[in-house]
Amino acid sequence: MAEITLNVRMLGGFSITHDGREVVLGRNKSAKFIKVLQIVWLAGDRGISKGQLVSRIYSDQELLTNLSNSLNNLFYQMRKQMVKSGLPDYEYVVKKDSMFMIDEKTEIITDVGLFIDFCSKGDRASDTEEKLAYYIKAFDIYIGELLPENASEVQVITDSALLHKRYARVVQWLGDYYKDQKNYPQMYRIYEKAAKIYPADDWQAGQIDSLVSREMYKDAYDLYDKTVRYYKEELGIQPTERLAECYNRMNDHLNSGDRRLSDIQEEIITLRSDRKGAYYCSYPGFVDCYHLLCRTMERSGQSIYLMLCTLTDYNGKPIVNRDKLKLRSEELQGVIKYSLRYGDAFCKYSDSQYLILLTGLPYEAADIVSSRIVKRLKETIGYKVTINCSAASIAELPEQK
Repeated sequence: MAEITLNVRMLGGFSITHDGREVVLGRNKSAKFIKVLQIVWLAGDRGISKGQLVSRIYSDQELLTNLSNSLNNLFYQMRKQMVKSGLPDYEYVVKKDSMFMIDEKTEIITDVGLFIDFCSKGDRASDTEEKLAYYIKAFDIYIGELLPENASEVQVITDSALLHKRYARVVQWLGDYYKDQKNYPQMYRIYEKAAKIYPADDWQAGQIDSLVSREMYKDAYDLYDKTVRYYKEELGIQPTERLAECYNRMNDHLNSGDRRLSDIQEEIITLRSDRKGAYYCSYPGFVDCYHLLCRTMERSGQSIYLMLCTLTDYNGKPIVNRDKLKLRSEELQGVIKYSLRYGDAFCKYSDSQYLILLTGLPYEAADIVSSRIVKRLKETIGYKVTINCSAASIAELPEQK
């Protein structure tokens, strides 16, 4: 019979709580003995074999002369840290019939287990209100992907994919339910949370749908624009069919009956309310700006320059670390925005490159602009990065010739 109860969170991170107090097992959150606990507790009543446990704890590069001693040492470290954290001196992980199991003295309640249980009960429920209650509980428990610290491990990837699939089914059911009930704020909340956890799963379309249903067209357009940029700039893919349908719904509103020019102008201004710094747009929008200016240039003779800014490390080499590159790219975006004139346009071509359109300037001014960007970048983040800028007159580009 269990003598203590531990509540374990594995979704969106890992933590242990006992009697309302968080249990801290040392400073090293990636310690192997912690991984042992995660694996055994996640397996639950099924347990896990010695071979499976070893293959998940130790890499192929780690040569173990005495496997049993290595495991015993891990279990010793685990119990030592458990006691040090204020918990009783129990085994916590025991071996039964060649399987490693949860110690009977300990009741382990995991958010993963609760999520699966609520999903299963919701699936079996024949009454809509009962199904709703279980699905809401499952939805609220799911606050992130399974053990993100171990996201690259094969078994975690497999388990995470199965949980992801269940979560998607719950989200879709709840979204459809609240839409049928015309409870659009709650519908938005469901899709908003899902989109934060899985931004590439198209849940933003549900958010936009709920905003359009409430006639919140500016918010819907802003979210659509932000999502399309994310898909293009971060994922390198085109907007999904569901997003296209949302865009068509917004267009249906804009095209519903004859309207006055002043009303249309006010709506256009509202949809693009950012009035600070240069004009930042998505790459497709930048292409439209480029071709429009090309046509204007032929008639007016105004000089137009296309500039490319490439971000590198302080040695002039590509930034390999993706997280660092993304951070530096966001910083560069702000630098460019406030280094250009109000009437200039720019876009993010990739995490390491930005494109700029400069209008009505002599060629020498392009060098001044690039120097201004470099100077402001150094003032913002120091000498950790370098930026290379090159410019060419649109009139001299091959297609114009």
